[in-house]
Amino acid sequence: MRQMQEPTFLILTALAAGPQHGYGVIADVAEISGGRVVLRAGNPVRRPRPPARRRSDRVRP
Repeated sequence: MRQMQEPTFLILTALAAGPQHGYGVIADVAEISGGRVVLRAGNPVRRPRPPARRRSDRVRP
């Protein structure tokens, strides 16, 4: 099991008070971290990569 990254912990901390939109989370994370962690707009949470396609997965015409 991987250790939780600091931005993930801070996002969860920001959401502990209740649901909010992305820019609210970004502002809370900056405030909680004292400006050390600054998230960007978009997708601040890392998504898993899709599995690699194998040659046998290709569709032949």
